[in-house]
Amino acid sequence: MSTVQHARTGRILAVPSHVVGGTCQLTVVVTSYCGANRIPRTLDSLEAQTYDAARFEVLVVTNGPDDGTEALIRTRARTSRLLIRLISTPTCGIANARNLGIHAARGEYIAWVDDDDWVSPSYVETMLRHASPQTVVLPIFGDVDGECPSAVAFSNWVNRRVLRHTGQVIPFTELATAASFDAGKVVATAIARTVPYDTELSSGLDVVYWATVFLHHGLSVTVPPLQAHAVYYRRVRVGSISRSIDEKFCSDRLLCIERLEQLKTGTRSEDRFIQVLQRGQASHLSMAAASGDRGELIHAEHPHDLAPDFQHQDLDRDSATDVVSD
Repeated sequence: MSTVQHARTGRILAVPSHVVGGTCQLTVVVTSYCGANRIPRTLDSLEAQTYDAARFEVLVVTNGPDDGTEALIRTRARTSRLLIRLISTPTCGIANARNLGIHAARGEYIAWVDDDDWVSPSYVETMLRHASPQTVVLPIFGDVDGECPSAVAFSNWVNRRVLRHTGQVIPFTELATAASFDAGKVVATAIARTVPYDTELSSGLDVVYWATVFLHHGLSVTVPPLQAHAVYYRRVRVGSISRSIDEKFCSDRLLCIERLEQLKTGTRSEDRFIQVLQRGQASHLSMAAASGDRGELIHAEHPHDLAPDFQHQDLDRDSATDVVSD
């Protein structure tokens, strides 16, 4: 096991000696906050890939206090057929962790898998087969009940929109849903590095990140055919970032709307893409208001300065479907 010093964190990184050098097609970044009890299943699914294990790497980025995950990863790296690396940072936050992962990735392409999720055996092979420098590849999603892992639901908001495009390559402006999540997507690492995740956001950062990437690079989107079975299994559990409402939830939604407004180009199709994403954030605010958090929304410092062209009446919509309508 060799070590290298990471310029951004100052922490020593564990690097299995068999990872140094060589050709790497894909880096799978797994960010983890106190995930020792969750991450083994994620790693098991990556270990079971049909793709040559010597041609992709798994980069685990732990952030915050160490709950034993670091030792678990070091042990796994010594015994696994996978190429596993570890970055440890005491700074909590998914944005910082993702930025570190992108910076350290050695693969030509990069993918994100959360530490409580897993992927089908053909995931890596299929996603890379459909990858190209100017295309983002989307998987299909299986939602797993946190209380009953054997129950998988394929009828979910992502699939209802992406499955109509299986086997196609389409402009990003035709599928706003493609900017609504990080999980499972594959993109060229050189492209991913051009945009940092916004560390001011604790939620909604995926929407701002991907909207910026798509707009700056004019990328296309593709979804492998169903028979290729590139599935991302997403655990639905209480407390996951996308499903929790905390003290920052409403301020994050408003900041997302502001950030998205700044991306508008004056091009009709691109601005419509942004507006769909803004309506999604507004829908989140409606759900927060319905949950009793309206006070935080009403008392936001400058709610009408956030997006001059955004229709603020959208904040009162009570339909969650706007979150992902395209």
